[in-house]
Parts: sequence; structure tokens; C-alpha cells
Amino acid sequence: MNILIFAASHRPASSNRQLAQLSKHWVHGKATSVDFAEYAELDVPLYNAYTSEAGEIPAAVQAVAERVQQADALIIAAPEYNWSIPGSLKNLIDWLSYLKPCPLTGRTALLMCATPSKRGGAVGLSHLKTALECVGVFVYPSAFTCGESHGMLSPQGALTEPKMQQRFDALHTEFLDYARRLKRSAA
Repeated sequence: MNILIFAASHRPASSNRQLAQLSKHWVHGKATSVDFAEYAELDVPLYNAYTSEAGEIPAAVQAVAERVQQADALIIAAPEYNWSIPGSLKNLIDWLSYLKPCPLTGRTALLMCATPSKRGGAVGLSHLKTALECVGVFVYPSAFTCGESHGMLSPQGALTEPKMQQRFDALHTEFLDYARRLKRSAA
């Protein structure tokens, strides 16, 4: 299993980046390779239909597409902005969906969100799930939500509640099994 992990946040102290880091450490040794991408490495220009229709695909988009194509699975920690997903993440999905074949198609994904609100970002993750599924990503049915993240994540980025850690571990175990089964069935 080759897994691409990233947080859709540019803030170095982002709680979603902390979740993505936790996933990276959890998956280490349980997958063939782990590609942890800093979100700045996935920056692409604003999608422009005129540019794409003229066949001008930005080099940044091609670079992200190559990273996605090398992955069997994705783990994405996305903040919830105004009950939805960051515009930069939707823009990235829009660019990748333009490429034929779409590099996202056939990948599996685990979605996570850490937020200071009590809701845990579930509404934003439902929007992300819709955007990914429409381009052929097999989104794992359960997501990891971490509401009131300021109290759930230590300054060092560890989960502070044992039950939350157990849920995190169980969800990652289930997801890796799901991704492996889908990979075998596609072979």
C-alpha cells in the first residue's frame, strides 16, 4: 500500500496538520510507502476552464497528479470553513478531475477533521466526500472527527483522550483493511 497523507491547511500549527502527522506515524511500517505532503507542495493555480481547454495544464497540477497516481490510498485532514471545505482543496480536486484519466479515480480515502467547534467538521467532510466520490474515489464510510480540538490535541500533537485515541487507531486499522481489499479486487 502506498499512501498519500496531507492536511488541507497552510498553518504550521493547524490541528488538522497534527491529525495528518498522527496518521503518518500510525501508518508508518504498516504500508509500503507513506508520502506526507505539506499542503504548500499541493498548491495549484485557480482552475481556469479556458486554460485547461487549450491544453495548458500547469506544471504544479501535473506534479500533484503524479503524486496521487503513485498512491493507492489517501488520508486527508481537512478543516471546515463555513460548514464546507477549503476553497483551495476544491480547486485542487477540480484541476485533477479535468485530467483524463482522472488520477483520483479508483483511490480510497479516509477523511478527518479537527475543529474548535463541537460539531467536529462533519458537515465539511460530507461536502468533501461528495466532491471525491463524484470523481471515482472510494471514500471510507466512517470519518474521524475531532470537535473541540483545542482540548483533544496536546501541544505536541497527540490525542489527549484515550477513547479518542482508540477510535483513531480502530478507524485507521479498518481503513487500511478496506483499502487493501479494494486494491486486491481491482487487480
